[in-house]
Amino acid sequence: MFLEDNFLSNDKRYPFTKIETNSARAFATNAKAGHIWDNFSSLTDKELSPVDELEFFHPFDETQQIKFKPKDKNVAPGYYRTPSLISVWSSAHRCCTTTRWENLQAFLPWRAEWKHLTMQ
Repeated sequence: MFLEDNFLSNDKRYPFTKIETNSARAFATNAKAGHIWDNFSSLTDKELSPVDELEFFHPFDETQQIKFKPKDKNVAPGYYRTPSLISVWSSAHRCCTTTRWENLQAFLPWRAEWKHLTMQ
């Protein structure tokens, strides 16, 4: 059966620079060695090399960019993992008033392939 032992995701890490979304969670330090969630992150996560230098929009001077070098800062390496589809479904109630498929579509990039698994 397709869903048996399938958590509907992958275990890859994607650099923040490739996803180009909010960087706050990717640089959060909670899961680093010696921090509060240390025991809940893998050694593989802790050993990832930091992403390259980033340039951010400067809100007060549009001619300048804010340069940020994660290697020089005490931050996490800057990667995201794909959430499982089950995780997205289970937490959808936080952002939607109902769990109808139409409300979940905005959060599921693979929605067309998985529509047959939802209950309407």
